[in-house]
Amino acid sequence: CGTPPPLPPQNVRVLIGILSAPRAGARRRAAIRESWLQWPRAGAAVSNQLMACFGLGSRGLSSGARKRHDASDVLWLNVGEIGHDLSIPKALAWWSAAASAMGHFTHAAKVDDDTFVHVPNFLQAVAAAHATSMAAASSQPGLAQ
Repeated sequence: CGTPPPLPPQNVRVLIGILSAPRAGARRRAAIRESWLQWPRAGAAVSNQLMACFGLGSRGLSSGARKRHDASDVLWLNVGEIGHDLSIPKALAWWSAAASAMGHFTHAAKVDDDTFVHVPNFLQAVAAAHATSMAAASSQPGLAQ
């Protein structure tokens, strides 16, 4: 996953992590790329607001296996895979990576690879919550940025 330039504070930009498994999740990743991840490509406003990365565990994978599953939208997390299940260490690794990127995003989210995100509705809800929190912060001296 790349790094976009910082946004002015009034704008919303969401980093969404889609946790998946290298081997078992390949079909799901392809389906997501062909379905709901097409929304950011449909319009400039949406593409500037959302960046999605597939979080895959890298520990225990051979370099060949890693190459087979690598893509520009993959973020390799230094955790092992536990079958087809989401692990707490993998979720923690995602949130740690997301936290280190928050200079470029206003919000972060995590979904699993069996989740369908209606991107326009999701971004609308995030923008509404962001506006509410910014209004609340501006009414509190010392909290507004």
